[in-house]
Amino acid sequence: MATTCWTKSGTWGSPNSPLMPVLKSLIRIGDRYIQIERENPFDYGEQANNSLLCAAAFNAGWVGLCEHPVDKKVKRSDQEEGSGKKTSSGRADLYLGDEEESYFLETKILWHNTSSSDWRKENAEKLQRAEEQVRSIKGYKFAHQYTGAFVVPIFVKSKPYDKGVIRERFDAIREMLEQEGFDHGAWIYTRYKRRKHVKIKFDSRRVEYRPGVLLGLKKKRAGS
Repeated sequence: MATTCWTKSGTWGSPNSPLMPVLKSLIRIGDRYIQIERENPFDYGEQANNSLLCAAAFNAGWVGLCEHPVDKKVKRSDQEEGSGKKTSSGRADLYLGDEEESYFLETKILWHNTSSSDWRKENAEKLQRAEEQVRSIKGYKFAHQYTGAFVVPIFVKSKPYDKGVIRERFDAIREMLEQEGFDHGAWIYTRYKRRKHVKIKFDSRRVEYRPGVLLGLKKKRAGS
């Protein structure tokens, strides 16, 4: 799916998924931002990505709200002795909904150095925490609950990677996301690559290229 001359993008998963219009809208929102600002917005952090996904929901005719209040299950180790309190007030990273469907998402941004073969090993603790946060949401039987992973690939080299290498890496990460149960999502990258100069030993420098993001969504499984 090519959006404009500014970006390359696409989605995966069932075309009948209720979330597919929001994922396609995220691509349009990201492409528009890149056209105006001439930079990739997806490596600013988790909250920045959530705000883009929230904007994509409204653009698709849905509604969205970051930091939505929810009830969360209190871990047994955290319960006050004798209180009997099993839930507490908390917040979900993101709420999305339309007239028929409602979704709570707990998201994490996962940095992936492409010189490493496995983004999962680099970010296992973050991903586990997001999945625990999803499982802790209680009392919303009407709402679907999802873990969201914003994977930001980092390319380190003295000069830019060619487009073929970037697409190859994005495809490999998407396949790893699918293997981990992220059954639908979206990806987008741009030729306007964020360059971040990072000091390393002996005062030499390297250049980090962060051309885009892959968003994977994993539904909370029944009984989990």
